[in-house]
Amino acid sequence: MIIYVTLFAAMCLFGVKFNLKRNSHFDDYMSPEKTTAIKGIFILIVFFSHFNSYADFTLKGDLIYESVVKLIGQWMVTLFMFYSGYGVMEQIKKKGTGYIRTLPSKRIAALLFKFDIAVLIFVLIKIILNEKIRPMKLVLSFTGWESMGNSNWYIFDILLLYAVTYIAFRFIKDEKRYVLGVAGVTAFCLGYILFLAKTDIKEYWWYDTVLCYCAGMFWSLYRKYFEKLIADNRFVYALSLLLLAFASLVTKKYDENGIVNILSMLFFTAFVVAGTMRISFCNKALVWCGKYLFEIYILQRIPMKLLGEFSFMKENVHLYFALCLVITVVLAFVFSALTGKLWKGITAAFCKKRKLLNFGKNKPLIP
Repeated sequence: MIIYVTLFAAMCLFGVKFNLKRNSHFDDYMSPEKTTAIKGIFILIVFFSHFNSYADFTLKGDLIYESVVKLIGQWMVTLFMFYSGYGVMEQIKKKGTGYIRTLPSKRIAALLFKFDIAVLIFVLIKIILNEKIRPMKLVLSFTGWESMGNSNWYIFDILLLYAVTYIAFRFIKDEKRYVLGVAGVTAFCLGYILFLAKTDIKEYWWYDTVLCYCAGMFWSLYRKYFEKLIADNRFVYALSLLLLAFASLVTKKYDENGIVNILSMLFFTAFVVAGTMRISFCNKALVWCGKYLFEIYILQRIPMKLLGEFSFMKENVHLYFALCLVITVVLAFVFSALTGKLWKGITAAFCKKRKLLNFGKNKPLIP
């Protein structure tokens, strides 16, 4: 696996750029292209992590790789949460209530539609493998609360956060009051964390990264103030990175404590965001992976599970990994194309039906 890790590192470093000039502005580190590339890096780390749960490692080098991936843990999804919160807040600032009204359809329904199609595929796999399916678990799996063998907690959290964002901002029209909406989302997240932590209904990873979404929203609101702290002084910038890295590692060491664990997620997120201010990771391969983040995240377990049924795959870990990666990439591309066309057709039909229902509604009865 060290070979694959080396190739992964080389891909990440290909085209890397450093901006170390004094008084230089951070114009594009939060641009869609740059953030998509960062998401591409972390979705591949998620792939490495999920593969660990299917493969058995025996070589010393592979065991070191396994330990490193386990050390990263939930850090690998913090930037997904952060960029989601930032992106939503940026759209709210640009489009106001017009964007808020579209959240249920363009964000929640669209994501849930693709997720449920993926769940159906996993249900089919269970049927083929003659695995038991409990009816209630099946129903709840379409919301993300339960799983049919697919990854689910992240999708459930994102759907929930979109819904809470919609509620928090639905009646806020004055942009000066946007901070109240973000405060409302943050208050909900704190309640969600407390509820799940106290009840033990779900594991800690269901809630330890949700505040990163709120952090992204706050970053969107106060980005210029955060940047001013390190914008014009390279020493302060370097010191800030070192302190954030140190805080991330120290809190990670004591992450058995729930509060410390959540702080670790926030420190690591801040470290990466600050790092990307002056270090740009951006190439076509990473952007592609980031663009197909959902598909790679939700489909990668399919080849891992099916190929894992063959004993010779478990014996040849490197071949197993390579095939899983290639198949996942193909599945991601095909799935995105097909579900995109299907969703586009459904929304077009819905819009057409609405137009027909509203036709003549406002016309006078007598011309």
